[in-house]
Amino acid sequence: MTDNVVDDRRKWAGIRPGFDRGVAIACFGTACAIGLVFAFVGLETHSFSFDELFTARLLEPAEGTTLLSRIVTDVHPPLYLLALSFFTQLFGDGDAALRSFSAIFACGAILVFIATTRSAFSLPARLFGAAMATGSLFWFYQAQNARSYALGLLIGAGVMGLGLSLLLGRSRSRLLVPGLLALMVAGSFVHFYVMYVCLAVLIVLGLFKRRDRAVLGGAALFLLLATGLYVKLVMEHYSQVSLGNNWYQNNPAWYVSVLKSCVQYSLGDQGLVAFILCGVGILYSRLAPGGQPASAVTTCSPIHWFQSDPTTAFLVAVPLLVLAGGIVSSTVLAPNFWDRNFLVVSPFIWGLAARSPSSCSRCPRSSLRVCPRARVAPYTSPSANRRTGSNPCPLAGGRRCRWSPRTTRPGTNQTTRSSSMKAVMPGTCRVSHSRSSYSAGTSIERGSRAS
Repeated sequence: MTDNVVDDRRKWAGIRPGFDRGVAIACFGTACAIGLVFAFVGLETHSFSFDELFTARLLEPAEGTTLLSRIVTDVHPPLYLLALSFFTQLFGDGDAALRSFSAIFACGAILVFIATTRSAFSLPARLFGAAMATGSLFWFYQAQNARSYALGLLIGAGVMGLGLSLLLGRSRSRLLVPGLLALMVAGSFVHFYVMYVCLAVLIVLGLFKRRDRAVLGGAALFLLLATGLYVKLVMEHYSQVSLGNNWYQNNPAWYVSVLKSCVQYSLGDQGLVAFILCGVGILYSRLAPGGQPASAVTTCSPIHWFQSDPTTAFLVAVPLLVLAGGIVSSTVLAPNFWDRNFLVVSPFIWGLAARSPSSCSRCPRSSLRVCPRARVAPYTSPSANRRTGSNPCPLAGGRRCRWSPRTTRPGTNQTTRSSSMKAVMPGTCRVSHSRSSYSAGTSIERGSRAS
């Protein structure tokens, strides 16, 4: 009945099916395109910062030195400066040339994010995350900053996308794991916080992918060993900056201040409000019964939510692990926690932004929603349902759907490997079950059969 009311209201308003999706794609896509274009505007309108002057000095030939001898005096790994040196040989070493190198990487990070998260998020959700990214102060500043952070964003977006594909098992390519590991090695020699991101990704993947734990653990040890040797054998001997005595601090007030600036640089006030509203929608979709019978509602802790939603767990856990790694390394090695360093995890913030509309779209009171993943609660009144051959469907707000006695036992959650259940009311979700979890398909029944 609710479906018919919604359809009638759309007809009265003259709204065609998919109109809201088209509006979202147009609006978010336009916002994203504007950000990408303006990343290349005004590259010569402001003078170099101190960090950019240091970059230009390292690339400038000096008597009695070589490129490598100058690069090793920096406190960052060498890959960015090596790539920038090759770029300047082709396009010159002017202000616009040095900064356009970062602008290309920053825009590439957005495109990689949209392309590699296709299996996890819908197109409107990906464009929403990309629009949040291009509208952030951190992304725009690093797009016009001749330092390694834009390249770190590009590699971080690739690591996140490939990590999600491996986590969800939606890519059968044999090159997925080797490509992910190669990207991690490259990123570890672009910025040390990218290495922290790669280690966090390997840890989270190891928790979910038991069969690949040996490979993932070996990759983590290799990254630690390679970067550790570079610091010990190269940086400690040739760096012109003191690693232990710098302007970074190591106290709780410093960490709180840096995290506040991270929120402002990555989200801003408007983005923070959008995140809060999406968070409220996610909590509502998790907690609201949505018209189900009381006996069909199960109470789950946040840990169980993450177990049934590995995508959200992946996107949340990686920044938290990087935060922990930054604090530990600042305490044990040398203070290094700073907003620009930590915000190399920005692709995961973009992923959370893309995840928020997807999670909010699973509102349990909407019978027209597309459910990417849901856990079916135990069916109720099995004795009455045996006479009708149907059960209340939790995905359809308690309406009735057919079940096959050979594949699903009424009143339990026990199913065989290839059991199936199909809703018979208009506008409900088609559900397919697996042995360990219940996942909802993305197709919508358009029929008009009465329940």
